[in-house]
Amino acid sequence: MKTQNRKADFAANQLIDEKSPYLLQHAYNPVKWRPWEEEVFLEARRKDIPVFLSIGYSTCHWCHVMAEESFEDPEVIFAGRSLSGTGRNRRPSVLQSV
Repeated sequence: MKTQNRKADFAANQLIDEKSPYLLQHAYNPVKWRPWEEEVFLEARRKDIPVFLSIGYSTCHWCHVMAEESFEDPEVIFAGRSLSGTGRNRRPSVLQSV
C-alpha cells in the first residue's frame, strides 16, 4: 500500500532533531525510528530483540523505494524490534565492514 507521508499524518519520531538529510526524511514515518545511539543497542540486548538498522543516503533511489514500500506504510509491522537509523554520511565506518 503506497501512502503519502505528510507531516500532518503522523507525529514526529525521535529523528526530528537529527542533522542528517536522510534521517530527517524519515522523521514523520509511522515507524518509531530512533537515532543511532548506545541506548538503542543496550535496550535491544536487554530485551533480547533484534535491531533493524537503516543506513541510507538522502539521494539514494533505492532508499526512497524502501521508505515508500515499508517505512511509510502504517500496515508494515516492526513490532518486537528496536529501530535505529543513520545516514551513511554520519557513520561511514559501518559501510566499510559490509
